[in-house]
Amino acid sequence: MQIRCLIVDDEPFAVELLKSYAARCGFITLVATCSSAEQALEVLKKEEVDLLLLDIQMPGASGLELGAVLSRMEEFSTSGKPLIIFTTAFEQYAIEGYKVNSVGYLLKPISYPEFLEAVQKAARILEGMASGASASGGASGAVEPECLYVKSGYKLVKVDLSTIIYIESQKDYIAINTSASTTPIMTQISTKEIESKLEGGSFYRVHRSFIINAQYIESLGKSKIVLKNPSGGKSISIPVGESYKEVITKIIER
Repeated sequence: MQIRCLIVDDEPFAVELLKSYAARCGFITLVATCSSAEQALEVLKKEEVDLLLLDIQMPGASGLELGAVLSRMEEFSTSGKPLIIFTTAFEQYAIEGYKVNSVGYLLKPISYPEFLEAVQKAARILEGMASGASASGGASGAVEPECLYVKSGYKLVKVDLSTIIYIESQKDYIAINTSASTTPIMTQISTKEIESKLEGGSFYRVHRSFIINAQYIESLGKSKIVLKNPSGGKSISIPVGESYKEVITKIIER
């Protein structure tokens, strides 16, 4: 499918680079380029746009502010709200970017392989949305993210959701335990914030300090859930909080 793309960036060099990358992709049609969020909003009211390549720091409204506006808008002149891939030189905005449902985050300087991976992911999501709408007679639904990005130390770490076994709150940090590593990923965000990013999938909060991935459940009990250990070691026992007992029923009925 062809993706109608809008580039929004106030740096001419960045615009030209993204235009050259888009031209190398046979499935991207460039609708326009804008140097501000305000210009982009005017284009979006008139043109059909599937994907925004959106800078964050710009004169006037930021890319994050534009993303927040788009997430609240009920109607577009197009077939739906465009997907967003943020492009920025500042990694500290990654978490904020995912609060407005972006599907990608490219840190400048952007290489072509990174660009291609991000737009191919957007293409898969758009194809899934199109096939889902056709199957349901035009109804639209939320698309679950495949990954999230968290800041760990001085790095931005990509975490595939399917690899997350459980998440544990540890004072000011959370520990994301995955099947991809024996060492948890430590990040300084709240359990509530990470929980909001995982809504609608196979993740359940079963304790004030624990979120589990139901895909790894080995057994269920009233006071604990046992998770499989993908590395072949001892199974993982997770407590069920007193105020989370009803979650067990939800898991069984899922």
